[in-house]
Amino acid sequence: MDSQTASTRNSVFISYSRADKRFLDELHAQLSHHVRMGLVTYWDDTKIMPGKRWKVELGNALQAAKVGVFLVSADFLASDFIANYELRPLLEAAKNEGVVILSVILSACVFHDTDLKDFQAINEPSNPLNQMSRSKRAVIWAQVANFIKNELKD
Repeated sequence: MDSQTASTRNSVFISYSRADKRFLDELHAQLSHHVRMGLVTYWDDTKIMPGKRWKVELGNALQAAKVGVFLVSADFLASDFIANYELRPLLEAAKNEGVVILSVILSACVFHDTDLKDFQAINEPSNPLNQMSRSKRAVIWAQVANFIKNELKD
């Protein structure tokens, strides 16, 4: 990654299916301390303010992403929008610009049949978050938050 790209890629892009919003809320809770301390900046579609051009906002967030976090479920993988407008550009950026890809497996799905399989997930597909207690999920989310913080400080 060249120095100009490195300086402009300084945040996290979180991709998820709206059907999995409760998991996004859990991740937000874990990230909130790092955000408050100024250590982490992230974007997901909940940041789009009314009246803004959502495609422009999405494009800007993709261009700023140093880390792409994918909340993977069957609903996530079923989304053509995610596949074409979020996953594809971030996988290209990982290949060409060193963007870091991190998957969190939320539920049983065909993860191993996707391009995401080439990147180590935070949890095993055989151990999805929806089969864990809230306290065990909190451990995974804390790992995700710390991973993000560490990736952004470099």
